[in-house]
Amino acid sequence: MKINRREFGALTAAGLSALPLAAQREELWGTAIVDCHHHLRRTPEANIIHLDGCGVSNAMALTRSTSAVEDIKAVEAKYPGRVLGYFASADITKPGAEEALTNAVKQGAIGFGEL
Repeated sequence: MKINRREFGALTAAGLSALPLAAQREELWGTAIVDCHHHLRRTPEANIIHLDGCGVSNAMALTRSTSAVEDIKAVEAKYPGRVLGYFASADITKPGAEEALTNAVKQGAIGFGEL
C-alpha cells in the first residue's frame, strides 16, 4: 500500500495521540525540545497544536511585525511557559528598520532573526 506524506502524518499523529504528551516527547526525542525558529500560527491553540504535533516542548517565536507581540502574549497567557521569548525581524534594506528593531527590543524581543 502506498501513502502520501499527509496520510503518513495523520497516521503518526493518531498513534502518538494515544500517549501522554510528556511520553510522546520522551518516545520521540528522549528530552525536551525547543523550537528556536517558530513562526506564529493564527490562534494560540494552533501554535500549541503545532508544537505538540512535532513533540516540541517550548518555542522561541520569530516575528515579522510588532503586532505579533500581542499574539505572543495571548499564547503566553493561555499556555504559560510554552513560548520562551521572541526574535524580531525587519527588512534592513528599508527605511525605518533600525527603529522597528529598537522598538521590538523595548517591547521584549530577545534577539533578531531573518534580517
